[in-house]
Amino acid sequence: MFWDVGANVGIYSLYAAQREVTVCAFEPLAANYYVLNRNIQLNGLSGRICAYCLAFSGEARLGVLNTPVAVMGAALSHFGDAGRSLPVL
Repeated sequence: MFWDVGANVGIYSLYAAQREVTVCAFEPLAANYYVLNRNIQLNGLSGRICAYCLAFSGEARLGVLNTPVAVMGAALSHFGDAGRSLPVL
């Protein structure tokens, strides 16, 4: 069993599933979730990968997904309060 937390468009999920590993892929950004599911379908892996559109956090609560840009393939989103940004290192 492989959990791909923050799966984005599913590169690691697809790789694992092609090697006969069962995958749970979690991607909270709607645009990426759409592409993730499309990639699963196009590669014939719907029987091996289950995709979920949700974010993980240290606590169970409703919150806001803060995204730097809302486009397919975007990264560096984070879950929390509205308008909160991550520090740039």
